[in-house]
Amino acid sequence: MLPKDSRFFLSFHPDDENIVLSALSRVKAGGWHNIDIPDKKGHAETAAELIGQSDMALIFLSKSYAADEGLMLEEFAYASVVARRPSIHIWVDSLADIREARQDAEYDRQLLSALEMLTAKQAGATVDRLQEALEQFAPDNQTYTPSTPQVCEKPCEPYEGGEPHIFISYAHDDAERVYPVIKELYESGRDLWYDEGIKTTERYLPVIADNISRCAVFVLMLTRRCLERPFVMNYELEYARQLGVPVIPVLLEDTPWAREPAIGPEELPGRVPKLALLPNRGVRKAEPPAVKQNVVYDVVLPPEVPGFEIAVQGDEITLTKYVETDTHVEIPATVKTVGGGWSLGLQPLEKELFILVKH
Repeated sequence: MLPKDSRFFLSFHPDDENIVLSALSRVKAGGWHNIDIPDKKGHAETAAELIGQSDMALIFLSKSYAADEGLMLEEFAYASVVARRPSIHIWVDSLADIREARQDAEYDRQLLSALEMLTAKQAGATVDRLQEALEQFAPDNQTYTPSTPQVCEKPCEPYEGGEPHIFISYAHDDAERVYPVIKELYESGRDLWYDEGIKTTERYLPVIADNISRCAVFVLMLTRRCLERPFVMNYELEYARQLGVPVIPVLLEDTPWAREPAIGPEELPGRVPKLALLPNRGVRKAEPPAVKQNVVYDVVLPPEVPGFEIAVQGDEITLTKYVETDTHVEIPATVKTVGGGWSLGLQPLEKELFILVKH
C-alpha cells in the first residue's frame, strides 16, 4: 500500500475537473490527504517543480487530456520518464474512446502513439477504482543510474519513409557497440530507424512511439546496461509487445535474459527477413548522417530558440541557422525546456554562428 503521508502531483485537463475532484474526495476518505490540487489558471510553481516535490503522480487521462501536448509531454511524460516518479494513470475515458477521437491529424497520431507507449506496461485504473489502486500499489524499486552521454559518429541515415522498417532499441551507453551492428544491417539493404531520426525541433517521445507503432520488426540491442534502462524496457519494449511487433533480442554480452530467444549480432541480417516482409535495397554503403544532435541521451526534450534552427550538443546549444527576416535579432537570455529555463552565455563561432553555454 502507498504510505498515507505520500504527496501527490495531479495532472488533469480542466474539462475533467469535476470528475477528478469527485475521485479525490474518495481518496481523501481513504486516508490520503497530502494532495495538492494545481490551479489550472496559473500557479507560481512550474509543473516540473511540483513533480519534483511529489512522491507520486496521478494522471487523469481523457480525450481532452490526450489532445493537449503540454499535459502529455510536460506533465505525464516528464513525471513518468524524466523525473521517474511512481505514477498511476486513471482512465477518465477509455483508450478505445481516445483512439477514436484522436486518429485524424498527423501530429495527433504521434501524440496518441506516445500515450499508448506510456501506458503499455501498466493497466492503470478507472476513476471509481482509484482508491483500490492506491491500496494495491507497489513501487518499482529497481536501481537506476542515468546514462552517460556518448559522443560517437552515427553510422547511417535513419529511414524516414512510409514502408515497413526496423526499429532499433538500445541503451545509449552502448552506442559504440551498437552502431557497428546498425551499420552492417543498413549495408545489407534493410531500412531501419534509430533515434538519430529525431530532429532537434521535434518532440522526443511522440516520434519514438510513432516509429515503433509503424515498424515491422523491433530489434533490442541486449546488454546488462540495457536491462537497467527503464525507458527501453518499460516503454519501448512493452509498447512493441503490446502491438504484437516481432521482437529480436541481439545479445551483445552475457545477460540474465529469459524471454524471446536471443541471437548474436552476426545473425541479425539473416534473421530479419524471416520475420517480416521488408524491402531489400541491395548492398549499399552507410554514410554518417548530417549532424542533427551528436550527443545521445535517454530522453531529450529539446529546447526551442524562436527564429533559429539549433543543434544540441551535451550542455551546449549551437544556433545553426537564422530562419527569420528581421535585420535586428535579440538572442534570448534563457531557453525554455520541459525541465525549466537554461541560463545562457554567448560566444561567437566561425561562419557567424553562436554557441550558447548552459550555466
